[in-house]
Amino acid sequence: MNGKLPDNPVLLNNLAWLYGEKNNPRAFEIGQRALDLAPDSPEVMDTLGWLETTKRDLKKGVALLAKSYALNSKDPNVGYHYAAALQRNGDQVQAKDVLVKSLQANPSFKERTEAELLLKQLGG
Repeated sequence: MNGKLPDNPVLLNNLAWLYGEKNNPRAFEIGQRALDLAPDSPEVMDTLGWLETTKRDLKKGVALLAKSYALNSKDPNVGYHYAAALQRNGDQVQAKDVLVKSLQANPSFKERTEAELLLKQLGG
């Protein structure tokens, strides 16, 4: 991508996720632009929060994922991301609680295998 970023938060959010998957550092700039355009979007908070948690700033990631989970706790991928961030931040009890709720409420979701592995690590 060259030049100015588009003013489409959905497009930017998806692009940030893809860039993050490829370890492209522009993922953060693009994710932040999406958040600037859609500050109340739990999907955008989830994407940027997960990028921060896994690649850069754990505290910022936990804060974004907490907001995303508060707005969208029914999304099991958000629950998994939030639980993983909590676990990395040392909050094993809350991480396990969030993860159990997400797994029980959702029999099938994209990151279920990773969520089940994390639950085993948490003693569940």
